[in-house]
Amino acid sequence: MFKKLKASTWFHFLMPVCFLIPLLVGLGYGSAYVKPSHDFFMKLPYVLLVCVVVLAHTFKRSRVAMLSFTLLIGYWIIQQFQPTPENLSTNIEFSLVALIMPATIFSIYLFKDTDLLNKSFFVYAVTIVFTLYWGYLLLKHLKANPISTVDNVIFYTLPNISNIPIILIGYMSLCLVGSTTMLFKYKRPIDVSVYTALLFVSSALFFITTPYVPCILFTTLGALLLVYLISASQKLAFNDPLTGIPARNAMESDLRNLGRRYSIAMLDIDHFKNVNDEFGHVIGDDVLKLIAKKLEQLSGQGKVYRYGGEEFAIIFKGQRAADAQDYLEFLRAAIEHYEMYTRLNNSHVSDSALANEVDSEKVKVTISIGLSDNQKLSTPAEVIEAADNALYEAKDKGRNRIISR
Repeated sequence: MFKKLKASTWFHFLMPVCFLIPLLVGLGYGSAYVKPSHDFFMKLPYVLLVCVVVLAHTFKRSRVAMLSFTLLIGYWIIQQFQPTPENLSTNIEFSLVALIMPATIFSIYLFKDTDLLNKSFFVYAVTIVFTLYWGYLLLKHLKANPISTVDNVIFYTLPNISNIPIILIGYMSLCLVGSTTMLFKYKRPIDVSVYTALLFVSSALFFITTPYVPCILFTTLGALLLVYLISASQKLAFNDPLTGIPARNAMESDLRNLGRRYSIAMLDIDHFKNVNDEFGHVIGDDVLKLIAKKLEQLSGQGKVYRYGGEEFAIIFKGQRAADAQDYLEFLRAAIEHYEMYTRLNNSHVSDSALANEVDSEKVKVTISIGLSDNQKLSTPAEVIEAADNALYEAKDKGRNRIISR
């Protein structure tokens, strides 16, 4: 599963690039296609980004709505001051956009996801308005006071490459590197959205004098954000809200496409009721989260699901029970030696952060596993029943073991 998660992250990293490169390479063809329907395509980014805001509100993804709100304002500013290769008098305006937009996009990390009818979105919107007003005053000052020779050196441009100052190109590149780091480190839907937005906004500003580039790139960006939002919401519907791993309804969906060979393991945390009784349900929930995380990291070629309560399931496609058993033994031993710690006031549980604290107490659990495959059974339901019976047998024989049927 760890490899699958890593592959998924690479997919989210490369997919926007795979859209962007053909768009930039084929700008001449794209411009020729857009020009006959100029008014329609110029307004299309507004439509798509407004749709993102509405859906984000519906799905309680306020940070995506904030991102889309920023992009709407940025695109509007670009359209108001759209320069041409013959008229580059608006370089200052676009330098300000290149300075402000990445910072406002990153600022959404300061907020939590909710719907839009809350104080957070109001604070963000007010911040954007004040930022725009500051930009207006700064622009007014710069136009009234010609830029000095030192400033010309600082804001040096290479017109044959881009009309954005080199220092701001470096700044946008650093922001893009930062968003890429967040994507690979945390792998959250919001990280994918921020990375994609910065990639397309930076490209639009870099090629700002090329006709229709902002329109084409912001249209594609709006469409990608819609896809991300719908995909993330669908994933949320199939994931367990406590542990974040796929839930039982996701497993039932995957059972329809198992192929000709598969095995299923049913896992249960031993004496989990004792954990709840001794430490409380809050600590019990934290233990479930940590165990789920550990199972995902160590599940190899299997896919982990929370089946219900303290019970989990792993589906191994293309493997017989004998193929999966050695790995499950490794998994069982890893959980047995997995050390978790809680403070004596039962406020928190961690797998390492509290290990050296004086007031911490060790929490250890084991798992019992039942395993079966479809070699002699005809349906997934029969395999699950056989694995469940094997699990009960493992518990009857002393727990912390694997029984295969």
